Amino acid sequence: MWIPECCSSKNEDVTVKMRNKVTLYYQKLLTNTVDNVQSNSYSQNFLITKHCHIKDRSLIAQDSAINSGVHSPDTSKELIFPYFKITDLKFNEVEWGGARFKVLSSSPVSAVTLDGKKYFASDSQPFISILIELKKVS
Repeated sequence: MWIPECCSSKNEDVTVKMRNKVTLYYQKLLTNTVDNVQSNSYSQNFLITKHCHIKDRSLIAQDSAINSGVHSPDTSKELIFPYFKITDLKFNEVEWGGARFKVLSSSPVSAVTLDGKKYFASDSQPFISILIELKKVS
């Protein structure tokens, strides 16, 4: 009887799972201190291109879509990225395959399942999960 390998603590082969190239639109947090008073603002929109794994109907994407008031959770997706610093970034939109998606949320995650195999990240370099929903064309 064949039993598939379900878990892997080695992430060397996780980069081959990041098959999709997406463009992330974001704003960066700018902090300025004048006369001991700190003020924060967000910069203009920037964009970066990254590779990720797209999970079409993950439970977390559907739950988040419903909690965000999205009426058709089947249009939501979860994007899994290798670690990159997101602390000072506010994501607005994602472009993939000629379509624009609205960002619902972004967060670090310690473990992900990609193509039926579980991968674990270190505390210092977690995976990045970004939940998106297809924008309605009006």
